[in-house]
Amino acid sequence: MRPNILIPPLQIGLGLQLHHLLGSRALTDLLHSLGFNSSYNEVQCFEQCAASSQGTDLFGVSSDSFIKFLADNVDHNLSSLEGLGTFHGMGIIGAATPSEKLSRLIRRDTSVTADPIPLFQLIKD
Repeated sequence: MRPNILIPPLQIGLGLQLHHLLGSRALTDLLHSLGFNSSYNEVQCFEQCAASSQGTDLFGVSSDSFIKFLADNVDHNLSSLEGLGTFHGMGIIGAATPSEKLSRLIRRDTSVTADPIPLFQLIKD
């Protein structure tokens, strides 16, 4: 394998998982220097390219599909006296039937920055 021609899916996947779970640049770069995963900069570039390529379309859903959105919330430690240390989280998922499993190619573009990504939120609202 020639360097910088192909990004191995196992290495980028492990780098993405580490960044998602821990958010530690030092740990990601340390494991990259040992050859286990992709570098922190490569992980950030992949995340930005994936977010910009997704856009606001629901891919894999045809016009005759039924989509049901499910949401739930969680509250933790609501009975504290001072109101500090509480957590409120919410999650939402969309389930479509019938659906097709699609794989989408994410093009690597180094000119993508984090600036246009919040614009997708404005388009949806």
